[in-house]
Amino acid sequence: MAFSPSYTEFDRMIWETELADFVPERVFDAHAHIWSEANVTAATAASLLRHEADAEALFRWGKTVFPGRKLAFMMLGSPVCGMDFDADRAWCVKESRRFPDCVCGVLLPPWMAPEKLISEYQRLRFRAVKPYLSFTEHTTESFLHELIPEKLVEAADQCSLTVVLHVSRPECFLDPENLRDLKYYTGKYPHVTWQLAHCARSFNNILLEKPVQQLKELDHITYDLSAVCDDRSMYLLFRHENRSRLMFGTDAIVAGGMHGTYVPFGHSWAFVPEKERQGTTLVCYESLRAMRRAADMAGLDRKDLEAIFYDNALKNYGMEKK
Repeated sequence: MAFSPSYTEFDRMIWETELADFVPERVFDAHAHIWSEANVTAATAASLLRHEADAEALFRWGKTVFPGRKLAFMMLGSPVCGMDFDADRAWCVKESRRFPDCVCGVLLPPWMAPEKLISEYQRLRFRAVKPYLSFTEHTTESFLHELIPEKLVEAADQCSLTVVLHVSRPECFLDPENLRDLKYYTGKYPHVTWQLAHCARSFNNILLEKPVQQLKELDHITYDLSAVCDDRSMYLLFRHENRSRLMFGTDAIVAGGMHGTYVPFGHSWAFVPEKERQGTTLVCYESLRAMRRAADMAGLDRKDLEAIFYDNALKNYGMEKK
């Protein structure tokens, strides 16, 4: 299925009537993706994520979705199987440097040699790495130590990198094996920061309700809120976590720029796409609407919001506040 980002009059109405007075003047998107077809190989898989988007396209999209805001991004590679990882890594870093205040996260397949990760970091100076379930043998059933083996965590520790973690396995951090691995890694490798993507992948709040009590006790943890449309998942973080560890994100351009929403049920969730009916807006707007409801329930003030939307990213990525 091809993806083409669009912005409708209904989207504009949602922004103007529900979000414009909520979103602060500065927005640091801690979870956004870029991609170049120049980095495909004969083995590259067909994927919705193969949407051509360089840094300029990302900013163009951001300025449409967040009009009048000062923008910055964590630019992540797009986890497409079979790509030229070396070329993609260099391209992503180059693109991120085109705009001030942006940082780059490169893809990390589990078979990468730790010596190469260290040498590539020294050469390119990316800020983060992103393992992903599609690079593993067991995909959606992969343990955390399969997504990123310990030898690569040790290398990341030597480079003081952030690991942007889209945790695998259906129960996420309700899964005791995932929680055990994360406790082990955070305890042994103090120079790695773990960015738990998508509210620790809690598109359904039941997956976070119990684990948040244990996650909040771990050091070296941050979260991005990208693409989560369940207001209670965000409320649990606002209520129980240190708010300085929370960062706004969209999962742009593809996932955050789709029209539809993520709906929880049981212990799982599903993406419900637009089906040519009125009243459907962008996933990133649905996520912002959930964030607004959660912020109201948790009693966040303007200072809290400004930190989550911008300041926390500067601190968590080791950037000086300007």
